[in-house]
Amino acid sequence: TVAPTPVQRVRVVSKHEYGKGSLLLREYEGVDGCDGAALLAGFPSVSLTSILVANFFSNELHLPLIASISSPEFPVRAVVEKGQPTGGIRIFGDSRLVVVLCEAKLSPTLQWAAIEAILDFARRHQISTITTAEGLPSEDVSVDPKVHFISTHPVMFDQLSASGASPLNDAVVDGITGGFLAEAPLSDTHFTCVLASQSHLDPGAGAALTLAKVLKMLVPALDAANTQALELQAGKIQSTLKGAVSAQKRESEAAQLFYS
Repeated sequence: TVAPTPVQRVRVVSKHEYGKGSLLLREYEGVDGCDGAALLAGFPSVSLTSILVANFFSNELHLPLIASISSPEFPVRAVVEKGQPTGGIRIFGDSRLVVVLCEAKLSPTLQWAAIEAILDFARRHQISTITTAEGLPSEDVSVDPKVHFISTHPVMFDQLSASGASPLNDAVVDGITGGFLAEAPLSDTHFTCVLASQSHLDPGAGAALTLAKVLKMLVPALDAANTQALELQAGKIQSTLKGAVSAQKRESEAAQLFYS
């Protein structure tokens, strides 16, 4: 257990505006320690998978806060993590990994501004690749996670292909990940998106566990991350889902007997 301490002040070393001033990116002292690292972005989408994966690696690697993004169009609130208040979009990182994390849903205008900010951050800090991890909800509650991907990174493309993952050939991808994909052919920064199928009843833990293991394969610096906590979370959810499905099946059978 870490002893409680007063809120730590941070020293801002640079400021950058995006979206005609709708977003302000403030970088803190020590941000240059992330130069050359890979970047993982976690934003809300059709499931919680992206946020779960990003939050897992940020906590597991004990990444320091190196920047934040604020906007007058964000809800007026602070996110307090480990006793430290921060803004709506937080950026954690060091030489191993940079994690951009946001739980709030953004308007399309703010999403494009956030994409612009992250791409500019990546350019300034020579980020090796930007990666997102997404869940693909399925109506099949017993679905086993199947991994799909799309990538501009030749080495990651070959690694994912060799692992048995399927290239994404025809799809419509919304949100921050969709915006990154739209900009990928025009950007000097490589981009990779990995996706895993999941039950529509699962908030994303099963897919998050699958994709965390995939990311450990792709980014050697993440190999030390222990996925046991995610495995326990996914196991509890799967057990709850099985119980719910069994109960639903029993209710259906009882109803059929009643009306037959």
